[in-house]
Amino acid sequence: MPVHLIKPITAYAQSISNESFINSCTNITAPGYYILNNSIQGIQGQGYCIGIFSNNVILNGQGNSLSMSFVNGTGIYISPISHNIIIENMSLSDFNIGISANGHNITIENIKGLFDGVVISINNSKINVENAFLLDNFIYGINATGNNILINNSNIIDSGSGLYINGSNVRLDYIKLTNGGVYLTPNSISNAGEVIAFNSRNLSLYNMNLGSSAVGAELYNVNFSRLINISGSDYLYGIYIVGNNNTIKNVTGSSNQEIYVEGNYNLIETANLTLDTFYGIHLLGNHNVIRDIETQMTAYGVNITG
Repeated sequence: MPVHLIKPITAYAQSISNESFINSCTNITAPGYYILNNSIQGIQGQGYCIGIFSNNVILNGQGNSLSMSFVNGTGIYISPISHNIIIENMSLSDFNIGISANGHNITIENIKGLFDGVVISINNSKINVENAFLLDNFIYGINATGNNILINNSNIIDSGSGLYINGSNVRLDYIKLTNGGVYLTPNSISNAGEVIAFNSRNLSLYNMNLGSSAVGAELYNVNFSRLINISGSDYLYGIYIVGNNNTIKNVTGSSNQEIYVEGNYNLIETANLTLDTFYGIHLLGNHNVIRDIETQMTAYGVNITG
């Protein structure tokens, strides 16, 4: 099943003529185009600064910020009944949760998150996160539970676990991680490597440069998924997958073992593996395909069992 991700309310956004300006913490209860007129500090009595309780809302921060004087509360709360929402062009700092997105069909773009517990918490489906810069957030940069999730062109630095994804039809594209991991799993997990997936299918990891850790991409019982344009180095394992019908393509790296695959009907294609101290590729299973592989300065270029 393909990932269906669309900008939520492009046609609606183009038709909006009236603007409403926000100068303090408030609730949004009607459709419209809302603009932060200034930076705002604090929260309402309900525990958040801005609450969205309507469909078809655009909230443009206009480069302003929402913040707390200490880590507490939520910056923006999107209710479960809300859908077709765009949040854009703002920074959030010192909240427990920067944006709590509980609605459906939401785009969050051009967001900076600093010193939050979790910058973006997603609890529904059809969610796009684009152009996020997340720094020094001590639990997760993004915590996403749901389906049809796209996280694109984002930079996550020193942010606890970086990304925690619990769902299916997930695509990560052009993500740069520094000192923070990615967790993709329907079960909680700790002390793991850089990219983790458990019991998942139809995951898409594209164009990822993975920072140093014990394992670059660690996937268990993951099926019908794609890892394409992956680079990294200095791992115990670069890519470690247990599962079937997966595609690994365009991999560049140097590790103790760069690619370990255990399962059936997997494809490994177009890899350039150098300075691997043990195996370039270690493959266990049946009906797997390897093609267009180059290994240099490895103890064993390719080892196949099955």
